[in-house]
Amino acid sequence: MRASHRTLKTRQYNRPLCIPLAEDITALNTYLQKRIQAFLDLTLPDTENLQLLQKHLLCLVFAFNRRRTAEASRLTVKSVNETKTGDLNKDIVEHLSQFEQKLARVLTRIEVRGKKGRTVPILLTPLMKQACQVLCDPVNRQLLDLHPENDFLFAVKKSTKSTYRGCDVLREYSQQCGAKEPSLLRGTKMRKQLAIMT
Repeated sequence: MRASHRTLKTRQYNRPLCIPLAEDITALNTYLQKRIQAFLDLTLPDTENLQLLQKHLLCLVFAFNRRRTAEASRLTVKSVNETKTGDLNKDIVEHLSQFEQKLARVLTRIEVRGKKGRTVPILLTPLMKQACQVLCDPVNRQLLDLHPENDFLFAVKKSTKSTYRGCDVLREYSQQCGAKEPSLLRGTKMRKQLAIMT
């Protein structure tokens, strides 16, 4: 190892680890859930509200699952429409605790392509599932002016393949949620926080 590499590694040894506070993550989740519920309560959503719903939902899916932001943004309309909540093998259910069985009945599991082609599960709460169904509605997708070939749930207007960038959305809403340290609410740091706390 060269001296320069050794020096860089030595500097990293005793550097303080900055991870998000649990109360900041709670503040972010609460903020996003309230905003999404407000969008779902609207009787006639317009284009601007649907775009905001897309962004808030993307951020909430990421914050709930603590997956890479790109993995959360790869949810497709087809995958959301084909999933069923509580559809489990009876042999598996027998080996779960009561709490895990309740979670399995409530949460929806969707698999997306992750880093290096790996399959990554994404869990959706009933609120997220309801918001996904609103965004999957063909009328709402037309209102958003989404390209017909773009099957992504978080698709960008008039683009054939692009989606909203989860890191940009997370940065924006971490400022708005009232967190004490919004600069720490970032994808990698939130995933590190989960790994350390569990």
